[in-house]
Amino acid sequence: MLSSQLSLFRTFFLALVAASLLTATCNAAPAPEAAEEPTVALNGINAQRLAAGLGPATPKNLVAPRRIEKRQAPSDSPLPCEGGNRSASKLKRSAGQTHSGIICVHYPGNDTLVGYVSRSFTSDGYYTISRDPDMALEVSFKSDHWRHFDFRISTPQDDELPFLGAITSSTSSHNVTASDLGSHRARLGFTSRTPIMAPPAPMPQQSFSSSEQTPVTDSITFRAYESAIWNFDFSTAQLKPTWVNPDGRAVEDAMTVHERGKGTFAITADGASTEDEAVAVNFYFEPS
Repeated sequence: MLSSQLSLFRTFFLALVAASLLTATCNAAPAPEAAEEPTVALNGINAQRLAAGLGPATPKNLVAPRRIEKRQAPSDSPLPCEGGNRSASKLKRSAGQTHSGIICVHYPGNDTLVGYVSRSFTSDGYYTISRDPDMALEVSFKSDHWRHFDFRISTPQDDELPFLGAITSSTSSHNVTASDLGSHRARLGFTSRTPIMAPPAPMPQQSFSSSEQTPVTDSITFRAYESAIWNFDFSTAQLKPTWVNPDGRAVEDAMTVHERGKGTFAITADGASTEDEAVAVNFYFEPS
């Protein structure tokens, strides 16, 4: 009798526990669904993302700002020959080696860059000055001749006048070939070749088409020229001209001047003067 009562009690207790578990399972709240992330444009500003409950947007450019500024900054490279920026002093005197480049123009003393001997020229064939290095006249020479050599023009205006030389002018055919450099100037222009240490040679009368239509007021009738006038200092890259007078005397290291009134260049032995607003300048060769 007692055994059957215990068995009945055990059955009732197990049924009660099972019913309690079933009731708890049915009454439990359903698991919440994952909240959908509000739609925010990837390119939206961070304020919009924060208002929508999101974190800041991931940066697209992970480059450090300092590097960006350095890349976007304009180039501050100096112009050729500016601020002592010269590379011609590194040239070697290898026999037969050809060096090409441009001619830089500086004021002596403070070494201020004035400009470059330009490929533009006047109606009389005299080269002018330019501040733009892209307009500079391209010339070349061989380093086995570093004194009294010719400068060959890379793109000559006239195939028969392919050298950068110095030209004298006069209304007298005698004066142009008989006068010393001290009594006049010889302007830079395109010429034929003359022998080393030879006196000026008469230049055939010829008209030139100016590249800039620069007027020259000289009444030129007769002209003479020399081409082998250049000397190159390998230690400083400076160019110094030599002029040979008709009597054979050489004017070594003749002065170079910029005739600001005409925009031309000349060599002389009597220094700068107020004529044509001439000022002394130095020439330097800069390899291209």
